[in-house]
Amino acid sequence: MGVQIDIHKPHKGGRNWHARLLITTRRFASDGESLGGKALDIKSSDIIIFIN
Repeated sequence: MGVQIDIHKPHKGGRNWHARLLITTRRFASDGESLGGKALDIKSSDIIIFIN
């Protein structure tokens, strides 16, 4: 699966640092380049994010 993480700095004068994660719902095929089937067995509780 692919994940894109975008970290946004606050607007001028603000303090709201935040990030957005875009996670695909499809797995990569065995060749590692094309897309395979949908990942229907993943629950949001299975996703763990570590920020250091």
